[in-house]
Amino acid sequence: KKIMIGKSLSSSLKSVGEIETDLGKFEYSGSIGEGGNSFVFHFKKSNKDFAIKFLIPSSSSKISRFKDEFFCTVQMQEHQNLVKYLHFDKVEVADCEYNIIVMKLYKGSLKGEGCIKALEEEDRADKAWKLFCDVAHGLSHLHKNEVYHRDLKPENIFIDEASNYVLGDLGIAHFNEELFPKLSVTSSSDRMANWGFSPPEQLNSKSPIGAASDIYSLGQVINWYLTEEIVRGVSRAKFSNSSSPDSLKCLDQVVEK
Repeated sequence: KKIMIGKSLSSSLKSVGEIETDLGKFEYSGSIGEGGNSFVFHFKKSNKDFAIKFLIPSSSSKISRFKDEFFCTVQMQEHQNLVKYLHFDKVEVADCEYNIIVMKLYKGSLKGEGCIKALEEEDRADKAWKLFCDVAHGLSHLHKNEVYHRDLKPENIFIDEASNYVLGDLGIAHFNEELFPKLSVTSSSDRMANWGFSPPEQLNSKSPIGAASDIYSLGQVINWYLTEEIVRGVSRAKFSNSSSPDSLKCLDQVVEK
C-alpha cells in the first residue's frame, strides 16, 4: 500500500510539475527516497535546490509527531552535523493534502555511499574515523539538548557538499517535553526502532532509551561501514589485525566497547 501511495504521489508531482506553499511555488525535480511514514523529493525554487519531505496521510498522532520533528529540531541551535530544516507547510497534490517539511538538500547518504571494506586499510581508517567523528559530534549536540535520535542508520546519515556527515530524519526522536513545546506525547522507552542498528533495549525490553542507545547504534553503523555486517549476539569479527594502522585498531576497540 505504501509503495502504491509513493508511486501515486510521485506521478502526481511529476504531472503537476510544482507545488504551491506559503513561501511560493517549488518546482518538482525528482524522487530522493522514503522513510517509515514519508517520502522525500527534490524541488527547486529560484534555481536553488531543496529536499521536501511529504508525510503519508495518516493518523493524528503521526501528524503531531511530524510537526514535532520540525518544530523541536528548529528550536535547537544549528550544528554542521545536524540536518537543517527550513519550513513547515501543508500542500494539496491531486486533491489530497500533505504535511511537508522543506529542508536543505544533501548530496547523498551513507547508505548510497555504501561500505568500504574493499578499500586499502589506510583509506578505510581515514574514512571511518571521519564518519565516526562527524556522527559523534552530531549525537553530542543532540544529547546536550536531551534529544535521543533512536533511528540511527545509514539511510539517515546524509552527506553535505563539503563531504561532512549529517544526522537526519528525527521522525521518531525523543525530545524532552520539559524543554521542547510539542504536540505528541512519547516515552523514552517507546518501542520504536529500525530493527537493524538499534540496541537490544530498544527492540525487546522495557528499559528506557537514552544516550547510550544512540552510541550503540553508532557502533553498529561503523561496523557496517567497514564490514557490511550488523552485529547480533555477543561475538563480533574484528575489522583490524596486528598489521593494521593504529587508528583502525583503536576504532575497532571503540566499536567493540
